[in-house]
Amino acid sequence: MRVPRVPEHCTSVDVPCLLSNKEEILKKQFICPQTASTHHSILIHPAETVMSAKHYFPNTAANTLVPRYLQALTIAHPHLALNKAERVVYDAYHDPNTVSILSGGGSGHEPGWSGFVGTGALTGAVCGDIFASPSTKQVLAAIRATPSEQGHILMITNYTGDKLHFGLAAERAQAQGMSKQVAIIHLTDDVSIGRSQCGLLGRRGMPGHVVR
Repeated sequence: MRVPRVPEHCTSVDVPCLLSNKEEILKKQFICPQTASTHHSILIHPAETVMSAKHYFPNTAANTLVPRYLQALTIAHPHLALNKAERVVYDAYHDPNTVSILSGGGSGHEPGWSGFVGTGALTGAVCGDIFASPSTKQVLAAIRATPSEQGHILMITNYTGDKLHFGLAAERAQAQGMSKQVAIIHLTDDVSIGRSQCGLLGRRGMPGHVVR
């Protein structure tokens, strides 16, 4: 709704009105306090006076939103496959004679990382809860879903949770013979955080993932 431009010194008053169909609306009158005259009037439907409290997902959206998104993504793109239980999206047509490149992290940064899975890009993506790192179990599921004779590269952000869980998964995958070799690349290319703010831990690296 476009509100007409009125002088700053005017005050507004909401006046109830009844339309011919008996629907009640509000008429907002802008009144000049100096002359007590109405400067302008506009009609407002009651639904426009308050913010809607309607939600399109249930109260458990924190637990269901990510699986819903991943299901929709894989349905819309037939070249993708989904391990729903572990929230792993992977290339259904991956060539096992090539290196598998995996990435992942907390959800809420879409299209990263699941949006970059496909031929010539990521082989798979591990999706944690919103802004939470995926577990070691999830990362192992991604490695298992993307077998490779050449090994795996885990491309992760410089985030404590990701470094811990992807690191443990890499060790276990090699110990269990799931992968010939697992290498971890920490991407720290990030101009959104200044040097002074990341002197101890380093930069997170979200832009670096997208660029690469």
